[in-house]
Amino acid sequence: MSILNSFKRRKIGQWSLAYITAAWVAVQLVDVLGGRWGITEGIARGFDLILITGFFLVLIVAWYHGDKGHQKVGGTELLLIALTLVAGSVGLFFEMRKADESMRPERTALSAESPSRHTEGAPWMAVLPFEAHGNSDDLKSFATNLAASINSGLSSFSHLLVLSRSVVENAAESLRDPREIGASVGARYLMEGDVRSIDDQLRLTVQLTDSTDGKTVWSTKSDFKLSDAASLQFQDAIAERIVATVGDSSGVVTRELANSIIPKSPESMTSYEAVLQWTVNRQVGGPEVHLRARTALERAVELEPEDAVAWACLAHVYTEEFMSNYNPLPNPLERGLVAARRAVALDRTDSLAHYSLAINRYFAKNIEAFRAAADRSIELNPNDASAVAMLGMLTSFSGDWDAGMEITKRAMQINPDHPGYYRFGIFYDQYRKGNGAEALDIALQINMPGYYVDALVRVLAYVQIGDFEAATKAAEELQALFPNFEADFGRLGVTNWFFAQPELIDEIANDLLKVGLSTDWTIY
Repeated sequence: MSILNSFKRRKIGQWSLAYITAAWVAVQLVDVLGGRWGITEGIARGFDLILITGFFLVLIVAWYHGDKGHQKVGGTELLLIALTLVAGSVGLFFEMRKADESMRPERTALSAESPSRHTEGAPWMAVLPFEAHGNSDDLKSFATNLAASINSGLSSFSHLLVLSRSVVENAAESLRDPREIGASVGARYLMEGDVRSIDDQLRLTVQLTDSTDGKTVWSTKSDFKLSDAASLQFQDAIAERIVATVGDSSGVVTRELANSIIPKSPESMTSYEAVLQWTVNRQVGGPEVHLRARTALERAVELEPEDAVAWACLAHVYTEEFMSNYNPLPNPLERGLVAARRAVALDRTDSLAHYSLAINRYFAKNIEAFRAAADRSIELNPNDASAVAMLGMLTSFSGDWDAGMEITKRAMQINPDHPGYYRFGIFYDQYRKGNGAEALDIALQINMPGYYVDALVRVLAYVQIGDFEAATKAAEELQALFPNFEADFGRLGVTNWFFAQPELIDEIANDLLKVGLSTDWTIY
């Protein structure tokens, strides 16, 4: 009892609780700002060691000075403080040394002229100066500015290699044939634009060509009012759509390139091909392509440890083990966090690195860290429609529905040919509001046959409007696509994705019961 009384008298509990609270706040700040500041896992562990050492120092100070009137410093106290500081310093020294050794190759790579990614065998893209047919200065300015905006936007994608404007323009001054320009600058894909005025109309034609065989990979033609040509907002809107359509991870260039790696084994892929395999995983999904991506990317970062893009893709693949239950191995979120922080440390301007960090933090249920990384990712590349759509959906699920809807609708605006999953967040927003007719209309537009969530949202919408015959039919389709739905959806779908929306979880569970789908979601 005398020891317990000493603890109470010296206020050991109060001192410890105060310190633990302050330390917890500090750890949360490091977690939130880690991605933005490039804090590596080694530095984070060093910070943890400092906090642990500080805790023991607080216990010593509380023991000797917590009792009112006992403020004199004694020799034993100084000895204990010295020993604690020495132990903490030794641990910190070895931890920082370990972190420095792991980062040394990356710092060397970042200080070199080459970028923090390896591009062996990767095709380059060139945006040629757009042709303006007409005497209007506004028309010529529009063509020049549009090409510049597209070039800048495409350069923001981690998986694309885009030549600078100066290189392309210098070649275009002496050469007229686009294929000759492409050959002179080493570009495989060439984007050409043609702008002409017809009466009060403006016609814009843009095409992307594979210079190796002259094949047109993609083209678009649009007519606008000539008076709009001087508007920067109008120019930006056009550039954003072209950039998203061509450069997105599910865009025309990526789909074209991804076809070339289908026959290759993951063990034989280059670092760049491993990144392309990740884009295939993002487009198609499923355990098989996920495993191919993980195998290829793990080999890529082993061979090229300074490749920021490969680390970012690997971080997403690791997190996907948790969020989608694909090929799960132990500690997927922890492995994903290490990889994401490594990617950010290598290249703080890479939007994909911050995107992977944001996804990881969301499923770790750290909303503040998620939002900080998501904001940074969108800031760095607002035209990555696939990433923006996913971040918008998770922002909605985190509880900020207004901001999430705004982000999602922007993704749909810049990529009108977007995949159906862009609409999931909008569906749940209408569903939670009880707008059954609107929810059903959105559910029918998703159009992702073979994906169980497509069937799930139709079940929920039909129940909400009272069409139980259609709901039952959709429920049968759901069970065929996901045989273990009743046993596993609570763990995989609800808990992982809707953890911040308990009322929405209850509503989903109640509506599923109306078509005979029993659920045990007490774990959330």
